[in-house]
Amino acid sequence: MDPQPLPEPGEWISGRSDGITVDRADRVTLDESVNMAFLVMLESNAL
Repeated sequence: MDPQPLPEPGEWISGRSDGITVDRADRVTLDESVNMAFLVMLESNAL
């Protein structure tokens, strides 16, 4: 499976009403954290 291209930095909205963009490193960290949470959840349900 090929990785999807990254969106433009202006498309990364932090959820704040002032429209400040998210740092790419923060986005990667968040994505990895969510992935790890899903893996832990799947493993705990598999037992």
